[in-house]
Amino acid sequence: MPVNHKKYDLKKLRADLSMSQQELADLIGIKRSRLSRIENFKERLSYVQVTILTQQLDDFGSYEIGIGTELSEKTTVSELQSKIESLREIIELKNEIINSKEEMINVLQVQLGNVSTVKQPINYSMMSNKGKFVNWSIIDIPSDSYKEVMPGIFDRLLLDKNDFIEEWEDIFKPIVANIDFTKFKVLLNYSNKGTVFKTHYHVEPEIITVISGVVIERLSNRIVNETESIRFESLQPHEIENLSDTKLIILLAKA
Repeated sequence: MPVNHKKYDLKKLRADLSMSQQELADLIGIKRSRLSRIENFKERLSYVQVTILTQQLDDFGSYEIGIGTELSEKTTVSELQSKIESLREIIELKNEIINSKEEMINVLQVQLGNVSTVKQPINYSMMSNKGKFVNWSIIDIPSDSYKEVMPGIFDRLLLDKNDFIEEWEDIFKPIVANIDFTKFKVLLNYSNKGTVFKTHYHVEPEIITVISGVVIERLSNRIVNETESIRFESLQPHEIENLSDTKLIILLAKA
C-alpha cells in the first residue's frame, strides 16, 4: 500500500484525546518509534492507517494539515488522477473491512446463539475515561495451566476444541465444539465472587459467554446470566464484575 501523501497533526490529536503515543501506535498497529517519526513528519501514514483512524475517530479529518486550502493553478491532471485513485483504494478497503465485520457478526450469532451487544457509544474526546488499554496480543496466557490475570480471576488459553486438561472443564465443551479457532483466540476463565476486571478496552472485538454464574457489565448495568453472552466492539470500554463464582468463555477476534 502506498504511503499517504497527506500530513496530519497527530500530536494535537493525541493532546485533544488525552491519548499516549503508545496507545495511538497500538490503535494503528505500528511501533511507538515509527509513530514518533510520523508525528515529526519524517514519515507519512499509510492509507490503511488513515482508514483505521477515520473509522475510529469521527473528527480525524479535521487534523489534516492544510485542509480547506484551494487547489493551486499548477495542480496537474496527473496529480488529480492520482488523488482520485487513492480515494478509490480507501473506499475499497473500507468496504472490505465492513464486509469482514458483518461476516464475523453473522458467524458469531450462528455459533453462540442469542448474543447481546452492549450499544454503548464511545466518547473519544474523553479517552481518559476508557480505563486501561489491555493488549491481549502480548499477554502471556499459558495453555497448560490457569494464570491469575487479576486478583481472583484466572484465564487459560484453549488451543483447540479438544484441549481440556481438567475434569471440571467438561462444562465448556458444548459451546467450545462450535467455535472456529481460526477466527478467535479462546480463553477459558473461572473467577471468584465479587472480583472485578476493572474498566479497560482493547483493539480486538470480544465476546464473553457465561457458562455458569452471573456477571454484570458495570458501565451499562447489563446483567449477563448463565448461557447468555455479551459482545464488545473494538476499543469499547467495559468493566466486568462477578456476582457469583463464575466460569466464562472469552472469545477475542483474530485480525
